[in-house]
Amino acid sequence: MTARRTAFVTGAADVLTAFGHLDVLVNNAGVPLTCPAVEVTEAEWNAVIDVNLKGVFFTSQQMGRHLIASGRGGAIVSIASTHGVIGIADRSIYGISKAGDSLVVSPSLRQAGA
Repeated sequence: MTARRTAFVTGAADVLTAFGHLDVLVNNAGVPLTCPAVEVTEAEWNAVIDVNLKGVFFTSQQMGRHLIASGRGGAIVSIASTHGVIGIADRSIYGISKAGDSLVVSPSLRQAGA
C-alpha cells in the first residue's frame, strides 16, 4: 500500500473513530494544471491524478465500505467539472481527472449492490 493510499485509509478511520458514523461524503478536491498536453510531465500527471481521481476513488471506497457495513445507507457526492465533459485548451489533464470523477462512485456502488 502506498503512503498516499495509507493516508486515505487512516484518515477515514480517524474520522469514523471521532464521529462514530458518517452519513455523507463530499469529494470536492481538485488540483488544477494549466499546461499543453504535449508538455505535461509524468510528475505533473501524477500530482493531478493522485488527488483528483485516486483520492476520490479510495476515499469513496472507504466510505462505501462504512455505509454497507452500517446498513444505514448514506450518500457519496463527487463534485466534478465541466472540464470533464468538454475539452478546454491547456487543461486536458485536469479534464481527464474530472471526467473520471464522474464515473467513480455510481458504477462502484452498483457493483456493491447498493
